[in-house]
Amino acid sequence: MRRASWLVGPLVDLVVFCAAAVGLAPALDQCVSFAAALALAYLPRAARRHAAAGGRLGLGWIVRLSVVTALAFFLRSALFSLVADGWAWAATAAIVPAALLSAALLATGFRYAESPASWRLGSGAAWQTVAIGAIVIAGGLRILYGARVELLPEETYYWTYARHLD
Repeated sequence: MRRASWLVGPLVDLVVFCAAAVGLAPALDQCVSFAAALALAYLPRAARRHAAAGGRLGLGWIVRLSVVTALAFFLRSALFSLVADGWAWAATAAIVPAALLSAALLATGFRYAESPASWRLGSGAAWQTVAIGAIVIAGGLRILYGARVELLPEETYYWTYARHLD
C-alpha cells in the first residue's frame, strides 16, 4: 500500500493535464500538471514522512526538496518535449512517460533529501551518491535536449569543408 501511494502523484498529474489540455499549450499544460501533482501529492507526502521521522521542516529541508524538484522538472520537460515534438506523439500520450519519470525521480530524490545526515558536508558515501545522481540527471538532460537540437547549415558546411581540405 505504501508503494501504491506514489501512484497518486502521476494520477493527479495525468488528470490535471487532460483537464487543462482544453485551453493551454501542451508545454505550459505539462508545467501546470507537474505543479498540481507536486502541491497535491508529492510535497504533502514528503512533509508527512519527514515529520513522522522527527525531522524539522526548516529552510534546509525546503532547499533540498527544491533542488530535487528542479532537477526532476527539467528532466521531465526534456522527455515531454522529445516525445511530443520530436517523435510526434500526441500530448496526452507524451505526458504518460513524463509523469512516470517525475514520480520515479521525485520518490527517489525526496526519500534521499528527507535524511538530514545525508546532506552534511564530508559525509562520505552520501555525497558520492549525490554526485552520481547529479551526473546521471545531467547526462540524461544532455541526451534528451541534444536529440532536439539540429545543426545549422553553416555548421554542416564547416564540417564538410574540414573533411575535404584540398
